[in-house]
Amino acid sequence: MHEDGILIFDTKKKSASASETTLDRLIKKDRKLVSNDTDRGKPLLISSAAREDGIMLVWEDGIFHFTKGGNVMEQLVDASMTSIGGAGFTLLDLAVMDDENIFIAASDEEGDKLFHYTYDKKAAAVPEKELSVYALDDSGFLRQAVKQFQKNNPDIHVKLEFGLSGKDGVTLEDALSALNTNILAKKGPDVLILDGMPVDSYISKGILSDITDIVDEIDKKDGIFQGIKEGSKKDGKIYAMPIRFLFSVVEGDKDAVAAGQTLPALAKRVQELGQKKSQGKNILGKGSRTLLRDLYYADSANWQKADGTLDKEALTQYLTYAKQMYDVDSVSKKDDFRDKSIGDGTVSGEKVGSNNSVGLLSGDCRISVGSLAGIHDLQTMCSVEVQTKADYCLMNGGKVKSYIPYLMAGVTESGSKETAKAFVRELLGKKAGNSPSNGIPVNRAAYDAVCEEKLHAQNVKDKTSLAVGSADDGESVGFDYVDLTKKDEDKFTKIVESLTKPAMTNRVIQEMVLEQGEKYLLGEQSLESAVEAIFKKVNLYLAENGVN
Repeated sequence: MHEDGILIFDTKKKSASASETTLDRLIKKDRKLVSNDTDRGKPLLISSAAREDGIMLVWEDGIFHFTKGGNVMEQLVDASMTSIGGAGFTLLDLAVMDDENIFIAASDEEGDKLFHYTYDKKAAAVPEKELSVYALDDSGFLRQAVKQFQKNNPDIHVKLEFGLSGKDGVTLEDALSALNTNILAKKGPDVLILDGMPVDSYISKGILSDITDIVDEIDKKDGIFQGIKEGSKKDGKIYAMPIRFLFSVVEGDKDAVAAGQTLPALAKRVQELGQKKSQGKNILGKGSRTLLRDLYYADSANWQKADGTLDKEALTQYLTYAKQMYDVDSVSKKDDFRDKSIGDGTVSGEKVGSNNSVGLLSGDCRISVGSLAGIHDLQTMCSVEVQTKADYCLMNGGKVKSYIPYLMAGVTESGSKETAKAFVRELLGKKAGNSPSNGIPVNRAAYDAVCEEKLHAQNVKDKTSLAVGSADDGESVGFDYVDLTKKDEDKFTKIVESLTKPAMTNRVIQEMVLEQGEKYLLGEQSLESAVEAIFKKVNLYLAENGVN
């Protein structure tokens, strides 16, 4: 394989065969098939088929057969119906035994495996039932849940679609417009993963079904964090339930933690440290848009009035304190750039937190502000604090106990409701929730199991460590992972149990706030102009979408 296509070499003739336009077109369409970002495995496996003129190919979309000189590739296996389509699946090698037997060597989260695929003429090409699931962003957790659901329900084919694949230039506006058109035409998905979407609008328009019964069922069986359950209710019912969540923290010395209870106190502490700092030293080390986003998640839960409109005073205070903090770090301001791709912290299908514990160790910052995306983040933070002696608190917890919903699942009224509810039930269950990263599980049994695992963590048994460059002198600094203690777990759990209000996750509104807020932080417009622009844009958007 090369950047422009696939070169076929005839071992008998000891020469290259003629170029195959169809194969070359595959590579040109998706150049990620050429090489991995990892040191093991391949994104595309190729082998000669049982028949002399045939070629077998395997990649994340499935298993395909191509006949030399042909114009199309025949899909033998849809990856979404097999382990190939699962998250964390690495292709290693392919062997075609005959017309009916294919072996694929691969690795997943459980280790190296050999998969055997065989042709069965009696088997249905596609399961009788189909369930469609739609999300804006790729999610390894969601892919894994689909894989597990299909394994438990072989008669159901789950069609998983991501609106923002990053491959086709589709914008957020394009994706939401296409989705809304399909919903209005009764061609929408059965399950919506509502992260970034106008949830309140969908509820008011009757698009989403009441799933309170499913949440109550899981709560009775495994337990669900009550603050998040109550925070998900609309007029006493649950139409969208986060499967996982994050929350915002401030980490640093005792004075930073004390100040982190409110944004004005935090801004004051940052300014105090800024007056004492050495040249080139960062206090927060955040770019304009990243800082705005992190403070947005910590404060936006209190921005909407009872009628759904924005509170202008709350918005003004948010921008004021963000500006005060941003102006302290001359280095981050000097090197700042408008990163339009930060989104909500989803990278290659993995939800990642923005808290920078390691920055406290390397000297990149004096106070770390950001989000925690799982129990693994907690372990990292506690491991670093062995050296930094830092502590942490819920950011802005003195004003609002907010959390960041993740993988908000909803069932559409026009879809296959019973099958859709079965899938949401699987998402909310203990087995799907048992992951130390990609968000904190709302399922209490899953949460307890993950915490217990981190009290005796595998990366500690493996003596795993992490090294990073130091901002002070360029020398390498690092830390060894340590097990969580019961004290660590209890503190974290106490914060989680206190969370009651969801941050605003509508990405259209978030983008309006960040776009105008960034102009204010960079000195391109006044505070009054930024607030007025956000206020008008957001309230017009809410009115047009039937929220107020």
